[in-house]
Amino acid sequence: MLRKIKYKIQDLTFNHRMNKARKKNGFAPCDCWNMHYWFGDTFVKMIRHLRDNMHGYPQLEFEEIEQFPIDWIIQEGQRISKSNEKKDFDSFDLYNPNDRWNLILSRIAYCFEQSSDEITEIPNEYYEEFNKQVWGDTSEDSKLSFKQWWNKYFVVEKYDKKGKPMSYRLVTNEPEKDLKKKYFDREAEIEEYRESMKDEAFDLLKRYFYCLWD
Repeated sequence: MLRKIKYKIQDLTFNHRMNKARKKNGFAPCDCWNMHYWFGDTFVKMIRHLRDNMHGYPQLEFEEIEQFPIDWIIQEGQRISKSNEKKDFDSFDLYNPNDRWNLILSRIAYCFEQSSDEITEIPNEYYEEFNKQVWGDTSEDSKLSFKQWWNKYFVVEKYDKKGKPMSYRLVTNEPEKDLKKKYFDREAEIEEYRESMKDEAFDLLKRYFYCLWD
C-alpha cells in the first residue's frame, strides 16, 4: 500500500514538472521521447478539430481525392452528411469544395493514425498464438511480485569473482517454425502498410501545409 502511495506521489510530482515545462517552453522533455506518436495522437486531434470547426477552405481543386479508396470516401461521406445535417447544411457532395476540403483533412488525420503501431487497424492474426508459444502462460503474471516475475523470465548469465550477478539473460521459448514465419511475414506486411500511410500523410501535409488555417 505504501509503495502504491509512493508511486502515486512520484507520478503527481513528475506530471507537475512536465506541465510547468509545457507552460514555459510549449513542450515538456517527455514529449520528445516518442515524437512520432505526437502525429498519430495530438496532431490527429488538432486536424479533426480544425475539420469540424472550420469556417472556410482553400481555393484549390483537391485533386488527390480522386486517388483515395472508394470505400473510405463512402464511409467519410456518410460521416460528413450526418455532420452537415446537424449544422443544417446540404448532404455530402463530392464536388462541393467545403466537403472536399473536409475529406482532405480527414485523410491526413486517418493516414497519420494508421501509421502508428498502436492504432493501425490491420491486425496480426498470429499475434496471440506466437506470444503464447514464446512466453508461455502469462495469465498469472499480474499476481506475481516483481522478484517472482523477474526470476520467471530472467536467469543469471554471468557472475563476478565474488559470485555477484553481473548480467542476466531473458528466457523465451522458440515458437513453431511455420508459425514464426507467418507471424513475421504478417508483421512485414503491416509495417509496409504503416509506411505507405506515413508517406501519404506527409505528401498531403506537404501539399496543404500552408492551408491549415481557420
